[in-house]
Amino acid sequence: MAATLFEMAQRASVRNVMDVFDIGELPYEVVRPILKNITNPAQLRKIEQNSPHIAEDDSELWEAFIRRDILQAETKLRTTRPKNPSSWWKVYAKLKREDEAQTQAAEARLKAALNAHKVDKGSKQTNIVRAVIPSGEKRPAWNSAGPRDKPFGSQALKNAKTGTDQMTVIKRQTAQRQAGRSVAQSIPMHQLQQLKGKVAEAPAHMVRRYAQQPGPTRPSPMVPQTQAYRPVFASKVQTVADRALASAITQTKQEQEARERRLLALTSGSKPRPSPTTSARRSSPAPAPPRRPSPVHTSSASTLVRKRPAYDPFLPAKKRRP
Repeated sequence: MAATLFEMAQRASVRNVMDVFDIGELPYEVVRPILKNITNPAQLRKIEQNSPHIAEDDSELWEAFIRRDILQAETKLRTTRPKNPSSWWKVYAKLKREDEAQTQAAEARLKAALNAHKVDKGSKQTNIVRAVIPSGEKRPAWNSAGPRDKPFGSQALKNAKTGTDQMTVIKRQTAQRQAGRSVAQSIPMHQLQQLKGKVAEAPAHMVRRYAQQPGPTRPSPMVPQTQAYRPVFASKVQTVADRALASAITQTKQEQEARERRLLALTSGSKPRPSPTTSARRSSPAPAPPRRPSPVHTSSASTLVRKRPAYDPFLPAKKRRP
């Protein structure tokens, strides 16, 4: 049955419910299917201001918003009821403020607990001090030669002609090494640290390279996005026309698949497979059609003779050549 003008107008209003802000003087029973698709409480309040006569009948819509947006909504609905039926929007606003305050308090408590845990964890943490101990003066090796320190086998030992002279040279070199080592060990560690060179100014090439680096880019301003609301009621019920259309589409698709199977079977010379719909129709007792004998192949090189397909009313008629 075709839909009435009223039903078509209702469906069009539901599709464009985001643009509905006034219903005039229509009764609540007429616009109830349209108002149930509203997802924003501010839009419902705007409609109540433009059409005040529906404020006494739309309590179910505000209760649905409370159940969607407020925690423990059932308990609060049992204890909170407005004296005036047209004041449900005040109940929603009050419960919304209380819920936001509770959420902020819970977030503050959680943040304080995490900070306390972080402080406690830091107090019990073992810190590794990565201090570099300055090394003393490098000790001269036996094979290193200085202006006053000559190793064994050098010119001083070569010039020694007797064993006594060689022992004297060795003792003198040993005494020089001991004297240098004692001087390095006698200097305190903090003075050795002060003797190291310090950088008073950065090099010019580093200053130029730092000046050529690009500065931080300014972040683009965030564009406020509209809040997305979830639907509070079920989706639109499927009508008889929608079901009939879906059934017709399915039946047409099945018939098309059956025609394709018959055509493929006729071109290949094999028996077509019955579709599920045709097999269900043929389940009733009916006289079996005469069976055609299968073609006998005389030789392996014989070609298949293409049979003429049966008449199909759905295929377009072929034009005869003049």
